[in-house]
Amino acid sequence: MAIIVPIYNTVLLPDTNIYLTSDSYKNATGQEPAVGDRIIFAIEKKALSTDEFRPENFYPLSVSGTITEVSNSGFVVIKTESRINIEDIVVHSDKTLEVLSIIRKPMTNDLDPIDEKKRVEQLKSALVKATANYQWALGARNFISQLKGMEDIISAMAQWLNITDEEKYALLEENLRSNLLNKIEQYIYEYTEMTDVTNEASAAQEK
Repeated sequence: MAIIVPIYNTVLLPDTNIYLTSDSYKNATGQEPAVGDRIIFAIEKKALSTDEFRPENFYPLSVSGTITEVSNSGFVVIKTESRINIEDIVVHSDKTLEVLSIIRKPMTNDLDPIDEKKRVEQLKSALVKATANYQWALGARNFISQLKGMEDIISAMAQWLNITDEEKYALLEENLRSNLLNKIEQYIYEYTEMTDVTNEASAAQEK
């Protein structure tokens, strides 16, 4: 049986890695994390206390995944897999959650693989350029180089982007991967353009 992990204000898409602290995982699920455990995320419509756990306070779409690593430094890595529609959430007396049924809702892949790869590399290049003047630029370059696809990019960068919780969930709602990539490009290029403006302003003040 899958373990249900309530989560809020996070970009969730198939084929990415989600990082949680071991403590937050245990607090959310009441269980110790273990490699191989099957996961279903339950996405909160707002930041909820456990007393506010009700079926109607969770979004219908989510993703499934599997714990791939439990690190000694206190982190849990969950590899996301399928986009799913959650039906019939049950809130137990101990505030743990159970999902009685799910329906797989795969996105339609209407992207040309060569074009997608080119656009992903352009996104990564823009991020490298935007961070080139920072002291941690080398670390950023190495980190960005390890991002494999558009889902990885938006998941890794989400905390620095000016997007709302509703906009993060709307990414998961996209049924066409072409529309998803268009939105990701919009958010990433807005970030890199703003970073470029900030860097130029800082450079002008130093003269």
